[in-house]
Amino acid sequence: MDLLVRQTGLLTHPSDPGTKANPLGDVTTVGLWVVRRNKESRALLPLAVSHASDEPFARIRLPHTEAWMPFHQGLLTLTDFDIERRLSHERIQEFFQEVTEEICDGTDIALLTLAQNMRSSCPGLTNSKLTADALAFDADNAIPADHRKGLRHIRLRTNVRDETSQHFSFTEGGKEGDVGVGSHFWADPHRPRHFFSTSKKPTTAGNGSPKGSRLEAHWGCIGKDENKNNVYGMKHDTLADVWNPQLLELLVACHSQDDDPAAWAALVHQQRYEAAHFSDPLALPAVLHLAHSVSEHILPHYLVEPITEYDG
Repeated sequence: MDLLVRQTGLLTHPSDPGTKANPLGDVTTVGLWVVRRNKESRALLPLAVSHASDEPFARIRLPHTEAWMPFHQGLLTLTDFDIERRLSHERIQEFFQEVTEEICDGTDIALLTLAQNMRSSCPGLTNSKLTADALAFDADNAIPADHRKGLRHIRLRTNVRDETSQHFSFTEGGKEGDVGVGSHFWADPHRPRHFFSTSKKPTTAGNGSPKGSRLEAHWGCIGKDENKNNVYGMKHDTLADVWNPQLLELLVACHSQDDDPAAWAALVHQQRYEAAHFSDPLALPAVLHLAHSVSEHILPHYLVEPITEYDG
């Protein structure tokens, strides 16, 4: 499945993109990414991965090519040992601006970026420089509005370096104290552009308890009686291994005047379920998941720099 599906970039599509109140039509999703290499031979390689609503596979765009190509063909292009893999921050910004202007032909585009991956090369996306309904990879040179028609920018953050919290939730309508992992799309009641995406415990997460709070008591087995029958009551997971999933933050940084930001953030949440090779939700939406996986094909794993940058 990994060889025949993931490496060929085959993806599914959300059945009902957007929200019930504001469904979305044909949307092309584009994820921007910077592959990093450290130690003996450092490299910074920008790329973009797109998934159109009328195609079953993703496409990739590289600085070394002038056209988008199917994902698997892009991976083959990167096998050339002599291909340039160390680009300056200025060239990375130029490449992302080129890609943005290429894709903005008036159709609906969801542009996805991950803060921890992009901020060192694109300071215009940091917390202190990010401006509502403006897009700037170079903080001093925003892309003009008429060069990004139809584009919506959703910036993501994860719990890497504790930038977002781990979470647990209460069961709606459940017993008092019934807590665990909430699998849902959440809106921030205080900030209309701010949303969160959480998922259920995947089968690959091991034996950690999905009752994820060490602070809140929940209903469960607290022991056995003299007849060796289970006794149930309220208990804390103070000693048990628990599984605390990451909270994925979705900020709709750019949208059109008549848009419902919730619909575009919901689309990103739904795209965590687009992987055709994996039954559980992905940690990131599919285009960013594929972009991150490129490093596994062109770089030895021990040379891939972890995403550890911090934006206070």
